[in-house]
Amino acid sequence: MSQDKFAAAVCCIDGRFYQPLIMWAKKRLGVDHIDLITEAGPDKTISENKKPNIDIIKEQIQISIDYHNTMHVIIAAHDDCAANRVSPIEHCKHLKIAMKVMKGWKLPVELICVFIDADYNIEEI
Repeated sequence: MSQDKFAAAVCCIDGRFYQPLIMWAKKRLGVDHIDLITEAGPDKTISENKKPNIDIIKEQIQISIDYHNTMHVIIAAHDDCAANRVSPIEHCKHLKIAMKVMKGWKLPVELICVFIDADYNIEEI
């Protein structure tokens, strides 16, 4: 397993969106595995700097980096989110703010924001 390539995805607890996200990430990033870091409505949690949740997310990303040599971290939001009941446009605004917050963590990774629509199409933001 030491030769396997990993990425991490900070995504919602909603399992409907895992498979499309994992398949997209493997193809887009050329990795073998995705470490899923789940949080209900992570775009809102990170954009609003909600503690202690944001500290737990950051710690889990660091574990992925330290133990799996993760080079890419995806922050994902999706349509019909029970924890962040806003329009796709608002999700994208939250994602952009979350990206700025995460860039401030100065992690040695590529950060990628995506929105997953109701038909499971994935758009990079």
